[in-house]
Amino acid sequence: MTRIRLFAFRATTIASLMVAALAPATPARADTVAPHLTGFSRTSPATVGGGATISLNFTATDDVGLNYVIFEFTDQNASTSHGAYFAAFGYNINGQTSASSTATGTLRQWAPSNPYQLMDVTVYDLNGNSATYNRDGTVTLSAGASGPTTHSFNLANADFTVNNPNEDITPPQITSLSVYQSTINAGDPIVVQYTATDDRSGIDSVNVTYTSDAGGSDVVASSPPGALAVAGPASGVVPLAAAGGNYRIFTVSVTDKEDNITTYQSDGTVSVIPSQLTPPPAPTWDWSSFDVTVNAQNTDLAAPLINSTSRASAATVYLGQPVSVNYAASDVGTGLALFEAVWTDPRGGSFELDINKHCGVLSSGPATTYIPSWGTVGKYTLKYLKVTDRIGNQTFYWRNGTVQIFPSGATGPTTHNLNLAGLDFTFNNTLVDNGSSILDTTRQYCPPTPDVSMTPSDTSVSPGDAVSLSGAVTRAAAAVPRPVLALYTWSGRTPHLSGLQRGSSSGKYSGTVSIGSRTTALMTRFLGADASNPADPGNSPSAGVHLVPPTHLSLTAAPVMVRYGNAVSLTARLARGDGSAIANARVLLFERPAKAAGYTLLGSALTSPHGYVHFTETPVTNVRYLVRFDGSPTFNNSISVPVEVDVYPRVWRVLSSTSIPFGSSFTVSGGVVPSRTWQTIYLQQLISGVWQNVASHALSSSGGFSFSVHPSTHGTNTYRLYKPADSYWAAVATTTFGVSVS
Repeated sequence: MTRIRLFAFRATTIASLMVAALAPATPARADTVAPHLTGFSRTSPATVGGGATISLNFTATDDVGLNYVIFEFTDQNASTSHGAYFAAFGYNINGQTSASSTATGTLRQWAPSNPYQLMDVTVYDLNGNSATYNRDGTVTLSAGASGPTTHSFNLANADFTVNNPNEDITPPQITSLSVYQSTINAGDPIVVQYTATDDRSGIDSVNVTYTSDAGGSDVVASSPPGALAVAGPASGVVPLAAAGGNYRIFTVSVTDKEDNITTYQSDGTVSVIPSQLTPPPAPTWDWSSFDVTVNAQNTDLAAPLINSTSRASAATVYLGQPVSVNYAASDVGTGLALFEAVWTDPRGGSFELDINKHCGVLSSGPATTYIPSWGTVGKYTLKYLKVTDRIGNQTFYWRNGTVQIFPSGATGPTTHNLNLAGLDFTFNNTLVDNGSSILDTTRQYCPPTPDVSMTPSDTSVSPGDAVSLSGAVTRAAAAVPRPVLALYTWSGRTPHLSGLQRGSSSGKYSGTVSIGSRTTALMTRFLGADASNPADPGNSPSAGVHLVPPTHLSLTAAPVMVRYGNAVSLTARLARGDGSAIANARVLLFERPAKAAGYTLLGSALTSPHGYVHFTETPVTNVRYLVRFDGSPTFNNSISVPVEVDVYPRVWRVLSSTSIPFGSSFTVSGGVVPSRTWQTIYLQQLISGVWQNVASHALSSSGGFSFSVHPSTHGTNTYRLYKPADSYWAAVATTTFGVSVS
């Protein structure tokens, strides 16, 4: 089968690509003599595998000095439209007039098993003259250069063949797609999750092209670069000024690292490059399920405003000192994008000095610049101030008190009372400062990528643990509002997309990832908020993960109902995930008494060889106990399930008589420890097998009580004292007692 391949370079010839990159830095001499190739031979084997180095010895001369040599090969089974080029370079001859050296190039690991022919050799000198020795025996000279136009070299002697059992000749494929948010605002990214596979070289990139039903430019959601490409997601920002409405997928393409490409079109067709490869089957997706509704933001007709301004720098600015303006600005629509101040310099006319601030906190100053040493000395007269919002509405504040707003449909004031004359200053080029630390907002542009912070809740973890990743997205100290972030775990060099998270208006975010059995690191990636800046997405620093065996900590209490003043025995056991004991580990005991806001540390102890640890406590109210192991370099931390122990009060009583004549009374008195004065104790009688309240008494401040009882029937009556449960103690009933009535 004939195979087409994109190999090391695209179809543009390597020679033309390298001229610009390696042009000499020194001024050219009046040299028109082209360099001369005097000999070459391939020293690497005639048959090589993937990843092999191709090397060629060569000799060359030049009257002024050689620069470099390129040997250009093509895959003979590849279509030239796909650009299957390979090159070997000889750089180590710079400045020599007669050189003998070696050119080398390395094949990719998945190079196809095809013959490669040497098509041409190009020699460059230091002055940009070049001579290209073509396979057909001709020599092509650079413009204006002189030299031979034919040669007698047999370029076929340098041909070689690749025999690669690891060749990648199967196109990649997409096996699943899903959209993160089906409704977004213009200015937000379209985020598409995907699963992509490739048999050999691996996934290099995924691109999902969305088209708007309302027309306008397409939005391309692209995969992250490098190793993240296999994990995704693909993201692309919808421009803030874009039309609203429905956006639908037009194409999905996936490229592997050998530049095999599969393209899925929404009409159901699947195509591949190289075209001779067998395409994967057409997907059965419901393409409409990937549609995204965009809420337009281009209805913002409110012009941005400057509310106040003042000169922050001195009336006379010396060389090395900043020119600085304080201001306050606002916009009720899409937000501020630029503040600008423009002065006419002392020469007048079209000569101007400007300050602009388009980075960081834009609603207030300072906005700053510096005048260079060659700047014009004299008075600088403020011409106008301008503020621009993100949709492109502009407001000019002119020195004469008028206000101009663009475009014409935007609304805002027509006059102002700002004191622009107060921003005039004089420049004196006497050096007073060799360098200030004040930010130059005019020349120090926004960083190409934002700052993405990320802090994991824990890095000493076990497989299956959930870890919270939190942080913020900022640019030049200003928050990037409502950022969309991808959350990743890494297993060695392999990333895994664990989730997507939308941040708050202050740029802060928090999301949870699950730790796998081979997780080594954690990371987040901001997916972009500026369609005009392709470098806008940015990664957080990664955080390493220390995997430790999981542990299990149990706790039991005996008894779980205890009389006030008595002790309870607590037994904890610390074990590995498989149940085997962990010895000599410190376990902490905590309690949370009734009505307490949280747990309090009571103490700690080391586990026995069998993993046990014992505590004895005497609770004074109902209480919950738990034990905690804080982990070690060897084992993960763990915490037990809380164990509840109820405490019931002590009740003592004194009975005046156990036998009384009918018509008389008896008394029952006693006390409750502990108690509260607002609590009630009941005297209960067993009537027809059911305990019924026959009297009640509020406890005294000391917990005392006294009942006087007049039985109404003959016979033996059975009684008990009962105190109900409350917020602090469990219910308690005394032993029964009888009173005989005769």
